[in-house]
Amino acid sequence: MDLSIVSIHEASIFLNKSHKTLQRWDDNGTFPAIKDSRGRRFYTQEALTNMKNLLNGVTRSEAAKQIGVTEKTMWLWDKTGLLRSCYVIGSTSYYLQQDIDNYLAMKKEVTV
Repeated sequence: MDLSIVSIHEASIFLNKSHKTLQRWDDNGTFPAIKDSRGRRFYTQEALTNMKNLLNGVTRSEAAKQIGVTEKTMWLWDKTGLLRSCYVIGSTSYYLQQDIDNYLAMKKEVTV
């Protein structure tokens, strides 16, 4: 087997997610796996690295805490374009830390 292909067990450790989460992401198309003839799931190292980078985003809940607003406010800002999430995995919206930092810097400039 190619060394750049890893099992679901290895992938779950690398991503710090459960087997069930990876199975659900595969089933709903969020993070498709490569399946062998017996239905076992495998992932490429490149796909895992890309997913790890995406998972390093900031959740809506974490972003709301950093900014000092409610999650509902964050949801409204996302819908109106004030501060948009950059991607969604499952039902969780993620923001880039840089976007949050830029918003806080802009807010600080306006209040000074």
